Amino acid sequence: MTTINVKDVSEGDVLSPFGGKALGDRILKENENFPVTLDFKDSGSHTSLFFNAMFSVLKGIDDSSIINDIKLINETDLDVDTYRRSRDTFLDKKESTDSHDKL
Repeated sequence: MTTINVKDVSEGDVLSPFGGKALGDRILKENENFPVTLDFKDSGSHTSLFFNAMFSVLKGIDDSSIINDIKLINETDLDVDTYRRSRDTFLDKKESTDSHDKL
């Protein structure tokens, strides 16, 4: 299990997709060390652009259960809501795409 400091990885960029992409890249690098914990200490609130970019990077992960195994610590209530919305949208799209590919 690995803990990733979100503020450090995103270089404090919590409003744009650039920080989210950097975080997604870091999660992919840790694919041998799942589950991953994201530590939001002192990183502020994050936008859906941030989380959507993170999940966009993670679309290459075949096992969707890994996405559900990502844990959050030191997060705000707003971050939890935004993260869950982005995650659920990502998983719904991935499931739809996977089902379509099987046809």
